Amino acid sequence: MLFELPRLESGSIRTADVLGRMTLVVFAATYDTPSQAAVPIASALVRRHLPRMNGLLVVLEPESNRPIAQAFVAALDVPFPVAMADAETLEGRGAFAGIRHVPSFVLLDREGREVWRRYGLATTEVLDEAVR
Repeated sequence: MLFELPRLESGSIRTADVLGRMTLVVFAATYDTPSQAAVPIASALVRRHLPRMNGLLVVLEPESNRPIAQAFVAALDVPFPVAMADAETLEGRGAFAGIRHVPSFVLLDREGREVWRRYGLATTEVLDEAVR
């Protein structure tokens, strides 16, 4: 799976940046209460599995919402990189085809291949099981 998404602050995050570790990709929206719950759950999971796991938050909102996304990320103290969704991702196409719901979770293996996907809020237990 090849992706390149614009980082929240500057630059981009690409598939090559997460290779070598499992990566939990969380798709969330600033206006969505379940997304607000999903981010701390994912953050705790990634922290527990360091150094063998990466995390990536993708804000599934248009570029014009970047200032709101920055406040959202600061309030939730996200411990991993954050990207804004590109046009393809917002349309449910591209590397993460089919993601149109928030929150959603995608687990990538060490080679960047998708090995698990979940739509909707997931508990710590569900995410731990996926990692195993």
